[in-house]
Amino acid sequence: MQRATEANPDRVEVWDALATHLQTFGTQAGIDEPLERAVAAADRALAIDTQFLSVLSLRTYLALLQGRPAEIRTQSDRFFNALGDTTRATHWRWAVARALGDSARMPALLERVALGPGFAWLNIELWATRYGLASNDDAERVGALRQERGGTTDERSAAHRSLFRIASALAQLDDAKLANQISITMGGNTRNVARSARVLGHALDMADYYRQMANYLRLNNILPPTALPRPAGRGSQ
Repeated sequence: MQRATEANPDRVEVWDALATHLQTFGTQAGIDEPLERAVAAADRALAIDTQFLSVLSLRTYLALLQGRPAEIRTQSDRFFNALGDTTRATHWRWAVARALGDSARMPALLERVALGPGFAWLNIELWATRYGLASNDDAERVGALRQERGGTTDERSAAHRSLFRIASALAQLDDAKLANQISITMGGNTRNVARSARVLGHALDMADYYRQMANYLRLNNILPPTALPRPAGRGSQ
């Protein structure tokens, strides 16, 4: 990724990818001060495009991980102002409220996270067990709310069908279409990017979601840890 930024120093999505990789895999890769380097890469991206939502989201997350209240307030304000829609990014809004001690807003935001669409509620479980951005009580409350809500069979079926629509759209892609320019709008700004950049971004998102769900299953003893040795004698069979 570092070489990619050297070859494309003016591409915001390349700096975004570098920052994401440093935050996600920097420690495992043995990189010194991965969070600080991720912050530097994210800031470089925002110098190119101040309204690029994925970087604004990541910059807020990095501030939360570093536990610096003034930085959390600054970066989250930038992110939420660019986002505009107050119904989106609810788990980030809850995490910011918790980090800044805004106890008045936390219960309602946590309920919105628990009952909202998608996998945002899984972040509370992972934050409680790995990053210290939530407590076990928060995670248990999310679980209780989801159990109370449940959802109808039709709602669950609709959610599953939406996954197949995404797969069907990806199946129509071929090499000739990847180089096409497409327009995307973030925070009111429209820009042209190669279709391949968005496809790769989607693949990275799916890998990150898979990683989060796998971690969730391991933390609940549903999957074994990947560090377990191979059973003795398998190589000789």
